[in-house]
Amino acid sequence: NENQGEVGITLGSFDLKRLQADYSALLTDNGSWAARVVAVIEDKESYLDGLTDDRTYLYGVVDGQLTENSTLAAGFSYQKANTDGNMWGGLVFNYTDGTQAEWDTSASTAQEWTSWDTENTSAFVEYAYIFDNDWEVKATYNKRMSDDPATLFYVYGAIDKETGLGLNAWPGRYHDELDADLLDLSLTGEYSLFGGSHELNLGISSSKSHLVSHRYDPLTGFEPTPAFPYAMDAIPQPEWGDRTEYANIDMSIIRVFGSTKINITDAAFVVAGFNAIDFSRSGVNSGVDIESEESEISPYIGATYGITDDINIYVSYSDIYQPQEQYDFDGYYLDPTKGINFEAGVKTQWLDDSLLATFAIFSAEQDNFAQYAGINEDGNWYYTGTSIKSKGFEFELVGQITDNLNAVLGYTTLEIEDAEGEQTNEWIPKNTVNFSLDYTLPQMPELSFGLGGKWQSNIENFTYAVAQDSYLLVNAFARWDVTEQVKLQVNLNNLTDEKYINSLYNVGYYGAPINGTVGITYSF
Repeated sequence: NENQGEVGITLGSFDLKRLQADYSALLTDNGSWAARVVAVIEDKESYLDGLTDDRTYLYGVVDGQLTENSTLAAGFSYQKANTDGNMWGGLVFNYTDGTQAEWDTSASTAQEWTSWDTENTSAFVEYAYIFDNDWEVKATYNKRMSDDPATLFYVYGAIDKETGLGLNAWPGRYHDELDADLLDLSLTGEYSLFGGSHELNLGISSSKSHLVSHRYDPLTGFEPTPAFPYAMDAIPQPEWGDRTEYANIDMSIIRVFGSTKINITDAAFVVAGFNAIDFSRSGVNSGVDIESEESEISPYIGATYGITDDINIYVSYSDIYQPQEQYDFDGYYLDPTKGINFEAGVKTQWLDDSLLATFAIFSAEQDNFAQYAGINEDGNWYYTGTSIKSKGFEFELVGQITDNLNAVLGYTTLEIEDAEGEQTNEWIPKNTVNFSLDYTLPQMPELSFGLGGKWQSNIENFTYAVAQDSYLLVNAFARWDVTEQVKLQVNLNNLTDEKYINSLYNVGYYGAPINGTVGITYSF
């Protein structure tokens, strides 16, 4: 709660221009009430052919003391993002002879008339009261509204290596409107039992949302495309039919949740809790009547034990219950995915607690997990539910190596199997390494620089017959505190100009080549 602010400007590759401002102000002389406003304007092009983005973001919040025991906060945020020349889906990497195609990093299947604009508005109010025994009750209400019009162009098929022909077009024009309300009430505090002090958290929340989706059926535009890669103006925008409603869905979720932390000894404690949910969804989706309701109670429990002051071991178990937004071939939403999750690990501290090392093993089983299966006759993606098992381990080292050197090093290995025990979801890398190093010059403490990045093993998507070799991404930065108020930072991304497909989940496009930004901020 101080009068302070910051303005910043960032310029970068692909004609990036960003201006941001952040200001906090006291509203009362004693500082019991304060406000904060954040504003951002950004405009940029892209390494992808024809893609441009501009966005505006505004956020504001006011909070303060109502009484000695109660506080009130209220805020809102607004974001408008306009995207032109965007893809729907991704590149096609399949040649008709069975080999994998390779394109320029900038390749895109979009057309200049495509767009995907979003407008999101949200607001909240939060009241908290602390009783004389330090128990706290908190009530929060959130409101969210979004408007999401899109004019899209999807292509599919296999490409003849000699002619570049073979792609088929599927244009689409949609408009989604979402209205959601969330009310949350919680109680937290400490209680005494068996001579010890323990923690308790109880709560209930209710959310309701209403989604209305419209589409304009294309009257033309289903012809095969010209040879790929084609120009951004090669295919005219189709004629669109009348606006029709294809989805009108109400969804409600009531949750009752609770947890307690029981301190058994100074070195050991247990956390146990539950999440009870009543979920319902009704309405119409693509001409299919939707009416579903389900209740579930998901428990979880975890325990931590300090072997020494520097070594802790832990173990945890939890149920998995997650409603899904994907639907099957006939337009019915898939049932929630259910399962169990287990994790165990050890955490150790080194060098006078300046370095933390963690090692964990984990496993999970899920039933009815949504897997992409194709496009139905209405042009909508559809999914099937499948059973999967995953297991792996992860290691992470975080902390201060010397007075001037900080480091993060992490390694994760993951295996996923289907119900028959065969490897599945191989678009997720089995091995991942992430790292970062930042160093401050002892002779010039106002100057620091560093490296960071990620390596991942090879991945594959058998449905699309596309593979991506292992690759390493390396980023760098340098920061100069010119004065106490002025700071300058330079970032360089993908230093080695690695060429890679960014995702094989539904098959995407190439990641960004080497690029950079320069930013300066002024605090006052």
